[in-house]
Amino acid sequence: MHDISVALAAIRNGAYDYLLAPFEREQLLTVVRRVLEYRRLKLENQGYKERLGTLAIPVIHKPERILLQHNVEPIREICASMLTSEGYECRQAASPAEALKILKSEEGYALLLCKAVESVEEKLLEHMAESIADIPAVVWACRPIPIFLDALRKGAYDYLAVPFEREQLLNVVRRALEYRRLKLENRYLRRLR
Repeated sequence: MHDISVALAAIRNGAYDYLLAPFEREQLLTVVRRVLEYRRLKLENQGYKERLGTLAIPVIHKPERILLQHNVEPIREICASMLTSEGYECRQAASPAEALKILKSEEGYALLLCKAVESVEEKLLEHMAESIADIPAVVWACRPIPIFLDALRKGAYDYLAVPFEREQLLNVVRRALEYRRLKLENRYLRRLR
């Protein structure tokens, strides 16, 4: 697809994800892996529920917490406003180091939305993969595709190219949170078997 409006219409009609053309081979493979992982988790989840019968899975009704990291405050503010209007609770961090400190000291974050960086000293995603693996990370930047692909290799769940539309942001956030929910629910159900 070349047009984001067509991609967003496909999402509204039930598509899980989309690729905008032209795309890199690695982008295609990443999307395919993400879709297959989602399918695997859904099927595994259904299988556990069928084997366990009627089982009460703890449901948390409080707003999901998202940490927004970007060095430009107005960008953080705009995204926080978009997400808060959808019922998410947002906190902001100006630097990767501040975001990591927050994630390590406070519990309850369901997602990290962070700026993709090239700098070697800012290794937020690598730290996330090592010590905070249950929180998916979505990177955003107005950089070329190689930056996003590098972030995906370092453990990011997805990426968002700037500028983006509100609906794109919400779709990526919902997909990442659903992925996290399925992973945690499957881990819980696996322990009950």
